[in-house]
Amino acid sequence: MLIYKHNEYEYIYDDNTIGNSMEIRKDGIVVDNIESPISNLKDAKNLENTVIMLGLDNQV
Repeated sequence: MLIYKHNEYEYIYDDNTIGNSMEIRKDGIVVDNIESPISNLKDAKNLENTVIMLGLDNQV
C-alpha cells in the first residue's frame, strides 16, 4: 500500500483492490475512487508523481 498526502487529502493505492483503484480521502473519509494507471506496487514507487501526472491534486 502506498499513501501520498497533499494538503488535507490522502491518495491511497493498494494493489489488492479491484481494477487498480486509488482512493482519495479527506479526514479519513473516502471522497473519491479512480482507476489508477499503475498496475502494481512495483510500478508505483512514487505515488506523488502519479497523482501530479494525473492532475488529481488540482481536482479534489
